[in-house]
Formats: sequence, C-alpha cells, structure tokens
Amino acid sequence: MDETRRERKEIYSVGSEVGWRGMEQLLREHVYADSAQWKQFFRILLPVLGVSLMVSGIVFFFAYNWAELHKFIKLGLIEAMLILTIALVLFTRWSVSMKQVLLTAASVLVGALFAVYGQIYQTGANAYDFFFGWTLFVTLWAVAGRCAPLWLLWIALTNITIYLYKEQVAVSDQGLRALIENAPILTCLLSVVIAESLLIKKKIEQRNVWFINTVALAGLASGTLNAMIYILSNTHSSKASLLLLIVVCIGGLLWGFRRQQLFYIATIPFCLLLVLNAALFRMFEKQLDISIILLMGGMMVAGTTAIVSLIVKLKKQGYGTTAQ
Repeated sequence: MDETRRERKEIYSVGSEVGWRGMEQLLREHVYADSAQWKQFFRILLPVLGVSLMVSGIVFFFAYNWAELHKFIKLGLIEAMLILTIALVLFTRWSVSMKQVLLTAASVLVGALFAVYGQIYQTGANAYDFFFGWTLFVTLWAVAGRCAPLWLLWIALTNITIYLYKEQVAVSDQGLRALIENAPILTCLLSVVIAESLLIKKKIEQRNVWFINTVALAGLASGTLNAMIYILSNTHSSKASLLLLIVVCIGGLLWGFRRQQLFYIATIPFCLLLVLNAALFRMFEKQLDISIILLMGGMMVAGTTAIVSLIVKLKKQGYGTTAQ
C-alpha cells in the first residue's frame, strides 16, 4: 500500500479514538503546512512574481515608448537584459529554482528580441517563422533547464508554430494536413508519456505533476475540439481526429485507473460527453427544437453528475492520494 494512503488511514483511525482535539493535533503535525513549508513556498513564489513583472514591464515599456525610442536603444536594452539574465544564471551561486526562473525569463526575452527586430527592419517573415525561430533558439535551454514552466513554454511555442504553419501555408496532401491538424494532441500526448515515465523513475519531482496535468488538459481540449469540428462540419477536420481522440481517451482512462489518478478519470469522460453531445446535435440538426435542446442539456447535467459521483466514490477509496 502506498505510504501516503497508509498514513492518511492511520491518522483517521487514530483520530477516531483520540477525539477532535487529538485529531486537530495530528492534522497540524502531519497534514497542515508548517512555517518552514510556508517559507519555502514564498521563497519560490516571490522571485517568480518579481521576474514575471520585470519581463512584463519590459514588454509594456517598448509598447508604450515605441515611437520615441531609437532602434539601437530598442535592440540594445533587450540584448542587455538578455545577457544580464544569462550571466546571473551562469555565474551566480543562487538556488537552482531561482536560476530556472531566470532561464524562463530569458526565453521570453528571446521572443521579445525577435519581435522588436522584425518590427524595426520589417523582415516580412510569416508569423510561423517568428515562432519557429523562437522555439529553435530556446530548445537547448528547455532541455538543460529541467524547469516545468520552461517546458510548458516550449510546448506552447511548438504548437503555435504548427498551427500558424497550417493557416499560412497551403498543404495539399491530405495525410500531411491531418497530421498537422492533430499535431497539438500528438505533441501533448508525447510530452505526457515522457513526463509520466520520468515521474515513475523519479527523474522529475512530484511537485511537477501540475505540468503533466496542464499539458494533458491542453491535448485533450485540442483533440475534443477537432473531433467536434469533424462531427459538426465534416470538412475542416479529418476522421483521424475522432479516432485519435477515442484511442487517447481509452489509454488515458486505463492509465488513470491503474495509477489511481483522478485527473484523467475526471477530465476524459467530460471530453467524451462533449463529443457525444456534438454527435447528438448533428443527428437532429434538421429537426432541432426545444425538446432536443432540453435532451442535450439534460444529458450534460446527468453526465456531469455521474462523473462527480464517481470521483467522490473513488476519492473515498483512496484514489488521488497515491504517488503519481
């Protein structure tokens, strides 16, 4: 039995014997965060907020003073900030978390530098060229940084690049077009598989589970949207989108029950419920009336209620407390 699950059951069994006062003491010692944990939380939170506000300030500074600044000042300021940020990462003895925050900020500054350069010299490049260059130049930092926010930024840049390429470049081959349309769910799926395997091998920390869940949610949302577009229009997306979503959902549910992860068990049925609602709408599209609308609404309410009831039941059985 997992250590976390056993510890919680032990607390509840002992608490039933010692009463509410004893239970409160046990919770304070074993469950509630103490002062040291709160200090660690703020030690990470405050630098992240500070660096985020600094990067946002730089971006808005250029946006507000664009006309008054000379082009060399525009480029020089961003390059100076980029060099300073990388120097702090390489030549200081700050904590690893602080250096990861700075590396993420430097990755954002790379995009700002490319954007300013393109605006000054009017390179005429397509939007996907800009995001492709940005993705390419931060790839090594994403690999070396071992930082979940930086990984999330890299995955987002990759998917934006692929999406803009599909929108701006005519792709005649249907197979290639289907691959590009389903690239977000494929890249997110690959990222989740790699992250889950590294988590099992303890190559990444448990606190990075939020990254896995965020990427999985983004992939499921993209796949659900593509499947609904195929069902409702049958033109803008291929049948592969629906088939891919079904395969991913089946695999995700099996993995969720095997690893007792409530996130997959909660989100995947809701995505399938949305797809089922889209199919119902398509079936009765030509004879849509108030009864059909009420049926669809009732199905959403009933499905959501069933999902919540299942989550509550599994939560009582210890799901969601095991190490993922």
